[in-house]
Amino acid sequence: TSPVTINVSASDSNGDKTTSPVAIQVYPTDGVFQFHSVTDFEFGSLPVSTQETLFAPTTAPSIILDDTQTVGKGWSVSAQATAMTNGSNTLHGKIVYVNAGGKLVDMTKQAATVGTGERQKNANTAEIATGWAGGSKVVPASQFSSGAATGVTPGIYLDAQPNIYASAAAYTGSIDWSLTNAPS
Repeated sequence: TSPVTINVSASDSNGDKTTSPVAIQVYPTDGVFQFHSVTDFEFGSLPVSTQETLFAPTTAPSIILDDTQTVGKGWSVSAQATAMTNGSNTLHGKIVYVNAGGKLVDMTKQAATVGTGERQKNANTAEIATGWAGGSKVVPASQFSSGAATGVTPGIYLDAQPNIYASAAAYTGSIDWSLTNAPS
């Protein structure tokens, strides 16, 4: 980025002032836009259900962005997940995102837009996961049988199948997060 030259002069209440302006070079920046923190999504020990079931994380998640861009600059956050494995076994289930409209997105097949917004005046951070499901909330997947479900708390869930492979070993996976400096 090229510097911008600003000519600065000063005066006080007695009328005293500088005799000539001083040139100062300023390097403009768009500010900072990055992840500040992302909590782990842990689902705990779950019962094997007889029907496909969505399980929320054991605690409400938090995803905080640092945002010091120009006020009003739009952004979006997307996420895509891997399958969950315990080394040699793959869990019969998937990580999904349920948006505010009740639409379910399989995050193991495609990235889901999980947040959008814009830089707010007098705010240097933004919380993406406000109001998301936590506390091991359980939602029958049958609520999504005709498309979008109503009354389902938004957030990221483990969509477990009834033939889930049960093992004493913990299953792990990853969620890849992406920031975009424009509205989605």
